[in-house]
Amino acid sequence: MKSKTIARQNIKGVHISNYDIVRVLGKGSFGVVRLVREKSDNTGNSSGSSSDSGCNSNVPASQLGLRPAPPVRKVKQVYAMKVIRKSDMLRNSQEGHLRAERDFLVASENSRWVVPLVASFQDNNNLYLVMEYMMGGDFLGLLLREDILDENVAK
Repeated sequence: MKSKTIARQNIKGVHISNYDIVRVLGKGSFGVVRLVREKSDNTGNSSGSSSDSGCNSNVPASQLGLRPAPPVRKVKQVYAMKVIRKSDMLRNSQEGHLRAERDFLVASENSRWVVPLVASFQDNNNLYLVMEYMMGGDFLGLLLREDILDENVAK
């Protein structure tokens, strides 16, 4: 099964080590959802940034009276990472449900109504779904807090 998410994973080399865990957002039957922050690269700036002034000569920018551009800092994004234990999922015959969830997220790319899936990957023990972080909790939590949603909130 190929998707844009898998293509992005191959390009980015997505792995659990690419993220720092900030805190646990919630726990479920088969795993945990964590708030994570992507790690910055070794140079501390985004790839492809340069400190030259755009001049093609071999004369340093300072001798031309130009200041070198400051390095561009890449903003470290935060995400919600769902970590699903493979053993629990298989023991409870839930692999079909998880595959359906992932397929739905991939198919819903650019939807206004579905939280975007950023990446999905796995290791020997876990499956990982990295999604945009939406403050405020999940929809079930909202329903439990509010009991009944008024029409404007539902919209």
